[in-house]
Amino acid sequence: MRKYLKLARVHQYVKNIFIIAPLFFSGHITDMSKLLPCLLGVLCFGFISSVIYIINDIKDVHFDKLHPKKCLRPIASGAISVKKAIAFAVVLFVLAVVFSAVLFIKTPYSALYAGVYFVLNLLYTYKLKNIPIVDIAILAAGFMIRLLYGATIIDIQVSNWLYLTVMSISFFLAIGKRRNELKNVDSSGATRKSLQMYNFGFLDKILYMFAALTIVFYSLWCINSIMISRGISDMMLWSVPGVIILVTRYCFIMEGSSDGDPTDALLHDMPMCIMGVLYAIYTAVVLYVI
Repeated sequence: MRKYLKLARVHQYVKNIFIIAPLFFSGHITDMSKLLPCLLGVLCFGFISSVIYIINDIKDVHFDKLHPKKCLRPIASGAISVKKAIAFAVVLFVLAVVFSAVLFIKTPYSALYAGVYFVLNLLYTYKLKNIPIVDIAILAAGFMIRLLYGATIIDIQVSNWLYLTVMSISFFLAIGKRRNELKNVDSSGATRKSLQMYNFGFLDKILYMFAALTIVFYSLWCINSIMISRGISDMMLWSVPGVIILVTRYCFIMEGSSDGDPTDALLHDMPMCIMGVLYAIYTAVVLYVI
């Protein structure tokens, strides 16, 4: 079972926190009528992303076998055959369709976002990941689609500043991944075409540009009209230093030996985990208690 969980990359489901973000920041996360559909959406998106990962692993199996880390993936290592991987992907896809159909009854547009995500990532797997900038835009779009998907499920509108904040974070994470993939390109030269066309200095500059934009847009979101009307804008401003520390810590990790995967950075760096939990607790107190 563990090898199938690894194949599905269940640890990457942490990215689906972007689906829950609209519910959390809207102040309705305790509303079960909204929380349960949102959690169903998290599972649906998780299964869809797993199908994409499996398709990608099957397509790139020959390249993965030459990579020092990717050669340990279940298909590349031979732990799971291609036939079994395809069967597993079919099961996950059927589950995703069933969950999406359940959500479609109340929120038809949610199925549209799920479909766009699936098609976009298929195009990425087979063609678009080899086109510079386009590949980064699609990685960032994955986070943005999750945000809009989550907002659609609970029928709320994402505020402009929150949209801009998540957009900046999305590009920040996507660029960080590409930057460190380029930095850690193995000597065999077995890497995707787009990396061969990137310049490290260029990716480094725009990484820190989006780091700054993330902090600026988040700060402006903290003092938007909704926060002011609720009388919590001053308290939300105190969360800005936490976001600055989280962004700075991620940049620090990127300067190390990390391969740039934001999920690994979040799950395996204890200071970042602690800061993330403290930020979530403080924000929850401000939004739900004060």
